[in-house]
Amino acid sequence: MSVLREYRTKANVTQVELANKVGVKPNAISQYESGVRSPKIKIGKKIAAVLGFDWKLLYEDDEGGETDGRTEGQAV
Repeated sequence: MSVLREYRTKANVTQVELANKVGVKPNAISQYESGVRSPKIKIGKKIAAVLGFDWKLLYEDDEGGETDGRTEGQAV
């Protein structure tokens, strides 16, 4: 389970509610949760503030290391 989905469900917040609170479309929240794309840092900070966790958790890979926000296969 993604960090975002975990904290969102613990907070009992729907994707639509979270999207409205941070100013994105609900499908963006779905894409963030599924790993299709990462939120821009500004949005990531808003999401973390709403759900009550450290925004940097959104940008760590499964091993605990940082990622650059690109999806696998994108050019650097």
